[in-house]
Amino acid sequence: MNRISESIRLVPAETGRYDEWISDLVFETDPKVFGCLVRGDRALFSRWITPLWQAAECSYSHDCATVALENGELLGFEQGYGGDRHDFLKSRSGEKTAGVFSPELIDHMKACSRHLNYIIHFIPKSAYYIHLLSVRKDRQGLGVGRRLLENVFARAADAGYKSVQLDVYGGNPAVGFYEAMGLEKRLETRFPAMQKICEIPPHFRMVRDL
Repeated sequence: MNRISESIRLVPAETGRYDEWISDLVFETDPKVFGCLVRGDRALFSRWITPLWQAAECSYSHDCATVALENGELLGFEQGYGGDRHDFLKSRSGEKTAGVFSPELIDHMKACSRHLNYIIHFIPKSAYYIHLLSVRKDRQGLGVGRRLLENVFARAADAGYKSVQLDVYGGNPAVGFYEAMGLEKRLETRFPAMQKICEIPPHFRMVRDL
């Protein structure tokens, strides 16, 4: 397998340099869920996620993300935080999206969220939670995801976290990658009532103890 060149750099994310890539990279982490929430409207999804990425202190913010760059080009990114910050960052995201959605779509998203909130229903305070990890499709298979994940393990251990955790949908090829990197499935969540709205695959909570 070809590997990405040694010129790859992992650095804290900035806003303004590669924002045009972000909404697509986020969407691909869970296309069924995100597609359901915005009823397939990718332009609306971008208008929702891009400002959150650009903002500070919210669950999609660049300020808790690490990007992989090669010669200044964005290859992928990881975004996460300690479990003790999850509720605060989630509430800040809700505040910052006011006015983006129509009242009718807000009602739809609330109906979905009553079920989909179980995807991320509990994060131990002692865990580092990978909220998003995404690599551009044309750069997959080159070791970018491995570099990002190894960086997470090192940073989380140095910060004193007891585990690294993430949620991923069943059928995602990344499940096998995560297992190869030492994470194991600890919980499976299904959404039978959601089938009236959207078909959402099972999701796995995966954990690597540190």
